[in-house]
Amino acid sequence: MPIHYLVHENILEVVCFGVYSLSEMEEAIAAFTSDPAVSPSMPILINLLDSENKDRTTQDIHQIANLFHTHAHQIHPRMAVAAPNTFHFGMARMLSVFLEKFKITLHVCRDYNEAKAWLGSSKTPTLTDISDTR
Repeated sequence: MPIHYLVHENILEVVCFGVYSLSEMEEAIAAFTSDPAVSPSMPILINLLDSENKDRTTQDIHQIANLFHTHAHQIHPRMAVAAPNTFHFGMARMLSVFLEKFKITLHVCRDYNEAKAWLGSSKTPTLTDISDTR
């Protein structure tokens, strides 16, 4: 699966690799919101450093916002995204605007450490992937 998640320092990190579909994104959100190791008190860090998706549309971004809204009672309303390239940064900014109406804050950064620091964490994570425990 090109989307994995892990917990470190009381942060839920969602890591996106390569090219992935909206249905894979929906599956990942359903997986981490139903995982007992993940708490709604954990802010979310979305890591797009290795994402290769370059074909998202405005409609796709609306669908992603709606996915987060559907699970709003199961996730923290404070999120950050590390989006290093111009395309991902722009799409993430659009998502942040769409999420505002759902009272979800998404802080968009180009740098991973800046995004993590915004969430209140400064240590390097110990990457233990908990998404493949099925």
